[in-house]
Amino acid sequence: MFSIKTAIRFITNNKLQSALIILGIAVGVAVQIFVGILIDSLQSSLVEQTIGSSPQVTVMKDKDKISNYPEIIDQSKNLAGVKASQAAVNGNAILVKDSENYPVFLRGINISQDTIYGFAQKIKSGALPGNGEVIVGADLMEKSGLAIGDEVALTKADRRSGTFKISGVFDLGNASINSGWLIADIPSVQDFFGYGDSVSSIEIQVEDVFAADVIADEIKSLEITSGLFVSDWKQENASLLTALQSQSTSSYMIQVFVLLSVVIAIASILAITVNQKSRQIGILKAMGLKDRATSSLFIYQGSILGFGGVVLGIALGLLLFWSFNTFAKNPDGSSIVTANYRWSYIAATGAIAFASSVLAGLMPAIKSSRLNPIDIIRNN
Repeated sequence: MFSIKTAIRFITNNKLQSALIILGIAVGVAVQIFVGILIDSLQSSLVEQTIGSSPQVTVMKDKDKISNYPEIIDQSKNLAGVKASQAAVNGNAILVKDSENYPVFLRGINISQDTIYGFAQKIKSGALPGNGEVIVGADLMEKSGLAIGDEVALTKADRRSGTFKISGVFDLGNASINSGWLIADIPSVQDFFGYGDSVSSIEIQVEDVFAADVIADEIKSLEITSGLFVSDWKQENASLLTALQSQSTSSYMIQVFVLLSVVIAIASILAITVNQKSRQIGILKAMGLKDRATSSLFIYQGSILGFGGVVLGIALGLLLFWSFNTFAKNPDGSSIVTANYRWSYIAATGAIAFASSVLAGLMPAIKSSRLNPIDIIRNN
C-alpha cells in the first residue's frame, strides 16, 4: 500500500511529465487501434464486394452434367460452416438485337430459394422470371436498348436458338455481371441447353470465407462427390488472397514498431525519474524500506501510467476511426468502408500495451534496487 501511495505521489509531483507519458501511450494505442480497425474494415468490405455475395465453393463435373445434385446439396448443407447450397445451370450464348450480337452468360437458378446472390432483392424494375422468361443485367439493358416485355433471341454454340421474354432488370452492383448475365429458372435453362434433369454446377456459400478451402476439402471427401471437381475462391483468387495477407502483415509490422516506441519512451522517462528521485529513494532506504519495495514503486508507476494511457488511447482510436468513417465518403455519399469493430482485437491491443507499460518499469526498478542509500546521501 505504501509503495502504491508513493508511486502516485511521484506521478503527481510532476504532472506535466506524467501527462506526456500518458499521452504518448495513448497516441501509440490509438494508432494501433485505428490502423487495425481500418485494415480489418477494408478487408471485410473488399471480401464482401468480391466474394461475399457469390459462391465460395463450387462443385462441377468436367465436361459433363451433374445428375445427383439434390443429394449433394442435402449433404453439403449438413456440413458445419455451410450457409447455403444451390444448383445452377450455366451456358454461354449470343443475344441478337437489331443485327447486333451481345455475348451473354445464361444462368438458371432456383430464384425463390436463392440466398447467395439475392436476385429477389436486386430487381431494379419488373418482376422475377417465370417459365420461358429472363431477367437482364441493368448495364446490358442500357447498352442493347432492350425493354421489359421484349422477346430476345439467344443462339447457342451449336447455332441452335431459342427465345426468352424479359420480365425484369436486376442490378447486382457488379459491372461484369450487370453487362453480361441473364437469369432464368432452372427448367427453362435446362430445356434450352438440353440438360434434361441435370445441372452444370452446385454453388456453396460458407459462413467464414477464409475457411472455404477447409470446407471444400470436406466436400471432396464425401462419397457422393467422387469424380467431381471441387474448387474454392482461394484457388481462383490467389492474387487477392496474397494482397489480403500482405495487408495484414504490414498492419502487424506497424503495430509492433509503434508498441516498441511506446515501451522505449516509458522506460527512458522512468529511468530518468530514478535519477530525479534518487535522494528520496535513498532516504526511504535509510529508513528501512526494502529494495523490493523501492523497485515496486516503478512497477506501480508503469502500471498506473499504462492504464491511463490505454484507456485514453482506446477512446482516441475509436474516435479517430469514427471520424474517418463519418467524413470520408464515396461519391454516392456512402462510407468508404463498412465498420468492423473487432472488440477482441481492441481488448488484446489494450492488454498488450498495458503489459508493455508494466514491463517498461522493470529497468528503472532494477536500477533503483541497486542504489546505495549511504552513497546517495553523501553525494547530496
